[in-house]
Amino acid sequence: SLIYVISDFRGLTETAELHLSKLGRHCEVVLIHIYDPLESQLPAKGRFRFTDAIRDIIVDSRDTKRLADYQQRFQQQQLHLQTLSKKWQMTLLQCSTNDDPLEVIR
Repeated sequence: SLIYVISDFRGLTETAELHLSKLGRHCEVVLIHIYDPLESQLPAKGRFRFTDAIRDIIVDSRDTKRLADYQQRFQQQQLHLQTLSKKWQMTLLQCSTNDDPLEVIR
């Protein structure tokens, strides 16, 4: 069976990882990471407010340390997903909110 898991994977817990790994033992699994381009690269200058309905965060892209931390968190998440997909022998696809999802899965 072929299973597509479409997510931003931000809330990926150890328990969820265990379930995915078990699923991968019996099925072909494709992980599709959905992200907003602002998660990977903020515009050059300005203050940006983000919310997930629980927390608010304001990022000032003129604050180089905070900007580097922000970008590093995204890169760490990417690396973690790449590591897991290789370990579990799953395909990992990246899908920006600017992308056509049908083109990504082709």
